[in-house]
Parts: sequence; structure tokens; C-alpha cells
Amino acid sequence: LFGQLGAGGRLVDGSATAADRKGFRWGLQQALEDAHRHSRHRLAVLLVGIEHVEVEVLSDLVDEWSAYCHRHPEGVRVVVLLAGAEQPRWLEMPGLQVTELEDYSEAETIAAIVQRCGPLPPAQLRLLSRFTGGIPELVEAVAEAVGERRDGLDVDRLLAGLGPVGDQVRGAIDRVAARGELLDRLEMLADGHPHTEWLDTDTPLIDAGLVRRVRGHGLPHVRMRAQAFSAMVA
Repeated sequence: LFGQLGAGGRLVDGSATAADRKGFRWGLQQALEDAHRHSRHRLAVLLVGIEHVEVEVLSDLVDEWSAYCHRHPEGVRVVVLLAGAEQPRWLEMPGLQVTELEDYSEAETIAAIVQRCGPLPPAQLRLLSRFTGGIPELVEAVAEAVGERRDGLDVDRLLAGLGPVGDQVRGAIDRVAARGELLDRLEMLADGHPHTEWLDTDTPLIDAGLVRRVRGHGLPHVRMRAQAFSAMVA
């Protein structure tokens, strides 16, 4: 990915190269400087799922990009965009700006599905809204699946239609399920109802993007982020 930075904005085939941390940081420095000097355009590098990136890799990236900013007080020509379920508490970068993306409301979810699929019975739209939880990636995948096949909206068909998005969610579930107490908690939350928050188990599930905090009386509450997640756990 970073090897493409010095290619003048053109996509090129990168070759995989093994490197220790020193070599990795040197490569980042060279790629950033090459892009800064020679690219015809300002560039942005997007790294998705930073919660799954090795801490050392992310730390080295942050350090090298910070050093690049300090070398060019006149202004940078390469920016780094980091996307993830939650910002690491230790993460600090020059000019860091945090943007939190909310899930769609029920009305926004229904509008997005109708825009993609056309009119559907209100009961089906409400079912799809609850199934996706308003998560934009799930809404898009489900809308595409429903648009292709309108002859049934059962859970198995909806799950099968999630494609790569479904694989990502199953991967997140598999990772947290390696800890027995987290799997037990997921199975408890699979009923879809709000539960009193348990910090020890719910914080990792929130970080993984599987659970969300919700308003409740008295103590903080959490619930499964989408019915689709509950169906995968069940």
C-alpha cells in the first residue's frame, strides 16, 4: 500500500517484502518523502480496521507520519486516515481530528432500502431495519440481496446475502469467542434486549463493533448492535 505512494498517484502492483521494524519504518519514511516530492496530487492513505492492526505496526506508522509532518512545516501533501470501531487511547498524531460515524436511524435505514429496492411492505421494511441495526454496511448488503431476490426475507437468506460484510462480522465474532467469558456474554445478549452493562466483558465487545450502549433507567445498558449479529451467534 505505502509502496504505491511514490508512483505519482498511479496504481501499481506492489511486491511483498519482509522487514523488521527498523526496515519497516525506513520504508515508510522513503514512501512518504517520495510521494511528497513527486506526486502530482495530494494523497490520502486509508487504513481500515485499526483495532485489528498490530500495536507495533500502528505505532510505527503514527511515529513516521508524525516525523514527516515535523519535516514539512510548510504543509504536508500526504494525509493518513485511520478507521476503526474505537480510537486507541494511546493514539496521538499531529493535527488529529476524530469523526464519529453513527448508525442510521430506523427512518434513515428504511429510506436507504427503499431507494435501493423500491417500495416494500411496511412490515418487511421494519424487519430489515431491525435486522441490520442501521449499520451502513449491513444496510447496503441487505438492500442489494433483497433487490435481487424478493421471494423471501427469512433470516438464512438474509445472512447468505451479506457476502464479504458477513464474513467480516463472523471473523469479529470468532475473535472474541476465543475468550469463553465473551462468548457467554454474546450468547446472553443475543436475545436482542438491553442488559445492564458489564465493563469487563462489554468493553471488548463494543470495541469489536458487535455491541452498542443504549439508554436505560439507572445503570448503563448495552444490547446487540443488530439482529443479524444475534442470528450469527445463535
